[in-house]
Amino acid sequence: MVSEVESKVVVKKFLVWFIASVLFLHWVPLFAQRGVSFTPKNSSSQSLPVFSAWSPAQYLQFFPEKSRFPGIQDILGRAKSKNIGYETIGKTIQKAGSFPELVNRFESLGLLEILEVRPQSKQDAFYLEYLVRRLWFEVAPATPQHFSVDENWPIPAVVVRKGGTSFYIHGILHGSYPFPIVRAGLVRKMVRSLQKKNLPLFSEEMIPKSYAFSHGKETLDHRVLEGRPISLRDLSESKNSNSWLVFWRALKTAALGWNLFSAYSVIVDPFSPMNWIQISAAIPLSFLFWTDFVPVRKAAILLRAFKVWETEPDRNLADNVVHYLIGLAKQIYGFRLNIKDALRMELPMPLNEDTKQPYSPRVRSMASVIWEDAVANGLEQVHILCGFRHVSELAWYLSSMGTQRT
Repeated sequence: MVSEVESKVVVKKFLVWFIASVLFLHWVPLFAQRGVSFTPKNSSSQSLPVFSAWSPAQYLQFFPEKSRFPGIQDILGRAKSKNIGYETIGKTIQKAGSFPELVNRFESLGLLEILEVRPQSKQDAFYLEYLVRRLWFEVAPATPQHFSVDENWPIPAVVVRKGGTSFYIHGILHGSYPFPIVRAGLVRKMVRSLQKKNLPLFSEEMIPKSYAFSHGKETLDHRVLEGRPISLRDLSESKNSNSWLVFWRALKTAALGWNLFSAYSVIVDPFSPMNWIQISAAIPLSFLFWTDFVPVRKAAILLRAFKVWETEPDRNLADNVVHYLIGLAKQIYGFRLNIKDALRMELPMPLNEDTKQPYSPRVRSMASVIWEDAVANGLEQVHILCGFRHVSELAWYLSSMGTQRT
């Protein structure tokens, strides 16, 4: 039989393990704000706070490798010396139709030296993309945007006005059916508000099924990647089953119930090791279910940033890539999507098209079929529900409908 002293020791050990596990699950998603230290390869014993602050550029002196690429501070320093403001840099990025064209524009402004970056080289092109992403993130707030943002909806929208029709594009961080459904309540609230006002809704493929609603039309855009033409499916003609949504909510409720039962067991018998084991597993699991596993996704991106920072020898390149990944985790995979910050993470069009994004053909087809349907039915206000990374590209394609691109 276990003595009282031994029971207390066991309880203390499990209590420490429990607190450590909860803190780990809570703070890993916040590394971008808090900071984690590690000793970089080929360096002194000084440690580098990888995820502290937005830019690790201030810690580059710990690394012996010299970058052959200019860093973000180099570009902004040159801009300051030549009295070039953030708005000018932002407009230059907006006007560029390709990265080679942008390099020429930057060279003419004196932001890049002649042949300092060669976009024809794969390595230089990769560096250039993340340098420009970093620049755009910095200068976007000071740059007039082509589209406005309407935050008077449950999910804020980017608004495109074209040919007498207003297109409201609502970006969401959606789950992939049948994986965890992110922010289901918010999405369904958005759909209900449109349904009450009898406003037309177009949804990216799989979103209606994931969130179990039957309002509006679904763009069958995945078939574009198979070489087949896109089409629309009228959701009113078929009812999407909410069985998966109900099942997911049941899992959340079960996780919460297990949590409460475990807490009750600890209160009744605080010296039982099994009770502490049970509650130490129940609380983190309940936390993950009720946050739709968003912290895990966020932590995965931060670990990718950690790996890039540790392994990429070129410090300026690593700085820009890590900045993008941390921004993606902090702004987008947080508990609430900030549409303005999310748009800063994506390059403006047409430059973003030059990054050869795999989903560009789908988004272009979505814009085309939605535009044609809106014109054919004389719609004055159209709402679109899609993944947040499609928002700026979809807006630009819609604004280009019926006109010749320049």
